[in-house]
Amino acid sequence: MAECDNFGQDRPAAMNNRLRLSHTLLAVLALAALALATAGAASSAPGPKDPPFSKPSVAPSSYVAAPPVTWVSAAGGGTPCGGNAFGVICYTPSDMDKIYDVPAAANGAGQTIIIVDAFGNPTLKSDLAQFDFENGLPDPSLTILGNNGTGNPNDPNVQGWQVETNLDVEWAHGMAPKANIVLSIAHNDNAHDLTDAVQHALGKYPGAIVSQSFGADETFVKRGFIDDLSAHRVYAAASGLGDTVIAATGDFGASGDGDTGIVAWYPATDPLVTAIGGTQGADDFYTIPNGPYAGLTVEGPYGLQSNLGGYGAEATWNETLFGGGATGGAPSQLFPAPGYQQGVTGYSKRTVPDVALNASENAGSLVVFEGMHGVVGGTSASTAEWAGILALVDQVRAAAGNGPLGPANGALYAVDRAHPDAFHDITVGNNTFDPEIPGFSAGPGYDLTTGLGSPDVAKLLGYLANVPGAPVQSHLMDVTCQNQQLTGSYHNVHVQKGSYCDLLNATVQGNVESDGATGISIVGTTVSGDLHIHNTSGAGDPLHLGLNVICNSIVLGNGEVQNSSSLAPFSVGGVGCASSADITGNIGSVFGNDLHFSNNASTSSDVSNNTVFGNLECNHDGAVGGGGNQAGHLSGQCTGTLLPQN
Repeated sequence: MAECDNFGQDRPAAMNNRLRLSHTLLAVLALAALALATAGAASSAPGPKDPPFSKPSVAPSSYVAAPPVTWVSAAGGGTPCGGNAFGVICYTPSDMDKIYDVPAAANGAGQTIIIVDAFGNPTLKSDLAQFDFENGLPDPSLTILGNNGTGNPNDPNVQGWQVETNLDVEWAHGMAPKANIVLSIAHNDNAHDLTDAVQHALGKYPGAIVSQSFGADETFVKRGFIDDLSAHRVYAAASGLGDTVIAATGDFGASGDGDTGIVAWYPATDPLVTAIGGTQGADDFYTIPNGPYAGLTVEGPYGLQSNLGGYGAEATWNETLFGGGATGGAPSQLFPAPGYQQGVTGYSKRTVPDVALNASENAGSLVVFEGMHGVVGGTSASTAEWAGILALVDQVRAAAGNGPLGPANGALYAVDRAHPDAFHDITVGNNTFDPEIPGFSAGPGYDLTTGLGSPDVAKLLGYLANVPGAPVQSHLMDVTCQNQQLTGSYHNVHVQKGSYCDLLNATVQGNVESDGATGISIVGTTVSGDLHIHNTSGAGDPLHLGLNVICNSIVLGNGEVQNSSSLAPFSVGGVGCASSADITGNIGSVFGNDLHFSNNASTSSDVSNNTVFGNLECNHDGAVGGGGNQAGHLSGQCTGTLLPQN
């Protein structure tokens, strides 16, 4: 690792409208605080002599992403990070391995990381090949879901997501070089489309790490601009499938990107998501940007000393004095404290972050973008790198004969209690971004700036290798349901004709097939394939006598409820689900593709409050009450609203 060349002379003309020269110090890409979707132009990252904070104009329903980038050297030949007069520190994957004690044998082999971004980047593959060549990494197995490189290439918003895409892919791969990388691309960057991109990938890759380097203030969720009801159900599905879901806490400190008071970012605050905060290197003047490296001493960017060589010390990431960002972290306005945080945080609400990693903008992660080199900071970087670390966790678990870790928070907090040496406890700094809205300070133990701290990866791998997690997927069996309740994890479920079946908080990593059942109840259940319910003759489940229900569940494929008798009314997210609400208050279900509710003879069925990413069709039924559905397309007797369309 070395200091980096400041690059600003031979830049292609297309880059000029995205770069802002900050006096004589840094050439900073104007991506520090982008308002996504319909926001229009990007907000520039302030320079060292600018006011210490800057806020974007955030569009409702949009997620914010795209970290600041410092361009450091021209493409082609030589070392990407060479010496320069400005002291920008560039970290490569091998540097991060040394800092955070990543064992040489840990490479993520056999694991999958799902990265969710909008628009993508048309130069991703060539940039990744260059990143790999320069860093001595093997080219990964890269699968792209969706259309890569969409959007107006002259839109700064799209350009920001292009950089974000490269950062996420390159650094998840850099930390887990042999893991499979799946990039799921949303065609737009509103909340619905990004949630759709998450759920679209889940059923194909159970047991994966799902990385999301985006978010928005919870105030947007509370005002209904972001649908946490369906998003939380998607994260519940990921948990059921053995996935570990992570998300960035943002780069705007405790005040969020809306600058209206103390606020945390969603989806990081979802209790099923591991929230990633940021650190920076620490010395006696911790506010001066340094990396968390110790050993060899070189001159730092402002005449001070930066330490290089191995793990040194870390502070809360806060570079607002130098025109940068600060780690997100605050209590949730939406969720009560989950069990793993009770008695730990001192708050009755869910708090973020859970863990952290280096997010310094001036001592950040090297990226290749359009053949050029840049240094990236922000919690986008720490999130991508944590995705790689968690793939290493699943690798050692698989070697021990265990299934994937799955939802990570319970295990992370338990390990911290039993083995505090698994984390570097960050006790210095604060996450005040706007000086008029004081944030929170770091201290011993858990805090709202860096959570449990940053990892000693070698120790963390050892401690997490054998903790309880998700089942081994190859051990899942097909099951026939005959007058019983199923609550476990299964491959496919077939309901015996003439029998009832009750699926309660179950996980089916395949299909559910029912033809001629006497009663059906599906509550809090994840189905990764299709749900086919045909010719139901009654409502004989003793726990739901008189009514068949599909409540608060997710079907990642298609749903069919067809040809039921007049004695078999269904409540699909309707009034019959009132007692089955999840932590968000949701009683409806989510269907990843289509829901066909047709030819059902009962006059007392109810289809309400569901999210259907494809078509919701209710045709030739005796009667269908209810409403409040969201769907890509509505037809027939069901009512609701259309989901946003690009």
